[in-house]
Amino acid sequence: MTGLVVALGISQAITLPGAVALLLGANIGTCVTGYIASFRLSSTARQASVAQILINVIGVLLFLPFIEPFARLVTLTADGLPRQIANAHTIFNVTVSVALFPFVGALARLTERLVPEKALAGKVVLTHYIDPRQYSIPSVALTEAMRELLRLGNIASELVELSRRVLVEDDLAAISTVLEQENKR
Repeated sequence: MTGLVVALGISQAITLPGAVALLLGANIGTCVTGYIASFRLSSTARQASVAQILINVIGVLLFLPFIEPFARLVTLTADGLPRQIANAHTIFNVTVSVALFPFVGALARLTERLVPEKALAGKVVLTHYIDPRQYSIPSVALTEAMRELLRLGNIASELVELSRRVLVEDDLAAISTVLEQENKR
């Protein structure tokens, strides 16, 4: 979509404020296709997709009232309209990322509420991130394997700390927590 908007800018068929409006809409539109693609994947994939939608919708809502001033600011970044359009897209994405960074925890909690983990009836879930359908895409499979490895490392670290408390500090309450965690995971 950005390429199409830049092409419209090259042919002078669009103004910068119009291009910015199209780019804002495209940011939300591309999230929807990711959400549709996540339907057959894990809950984590759907959560990531919903988080992307939330981030872009919030970003668009923040920028929407300021399209004209934002367009005037972007005109200072380059002489040609096509370059200004590309810069507007980059500035939008970077600004939204920086502005929402302090709220990552809140967005993650909201996302987990909107897309809860599915309880599988009687099935033991061994992995949270690895999905066999991702095996055909090595880069995705490796990334998800790394996330799973980090998750398991965190679990192991928690259990070692609890075990240490039992052995070193005679924390008998930690025994039940260790046993509970072992059975749960």
